[in-house]
Amino acid sequence: MPPNTTWHDLDAFYKDGIEKYRDRPELQSFKSYAISFMVQLYNMTGDQSAEATERIAYYAEEMAALKSCNAESLHRMLIRLQGHWEPAKIARVASTGYQHAMNTFKLVDKTSPAYANRQKQKALVHF
Repeated sequence: MPPNTTWHDLDAFYKDGIEKYRDRPELQSFKSYAISFMVQLYNMTGDQSAEATERIAYYAEEMAALKSCNAESLHRMLIRLQGHWEPAKIARVASTGYQHAMNTFKLVDKTSPAYANRQKQKALVHF
């Protein structure tokens, strides 16, 4: 991205990307990386404007719904949404994101039965 890029630029890029990758397997990864970049590299959560709050709320729910949820980015967004969302909503979104993040961890943790099953399925595909 060019040096003067803002989270607004990435927000526009995200909207275009969703349309571009709508029916492609890369959509989940695209969403996760784009949201994480906005939050962690472009400090979207540091913007206190109403527009930023609205977009952070949208992206928090998007991130929590992803099977590849980035827990650190979600956490930053939920902290920022305190006082804007009801505590029950924050808890619900946090719980959903946590479940997805843990499921992803189980698929990469080599001691996990889920990892072994995934590797077995991959091996069967190759034969």
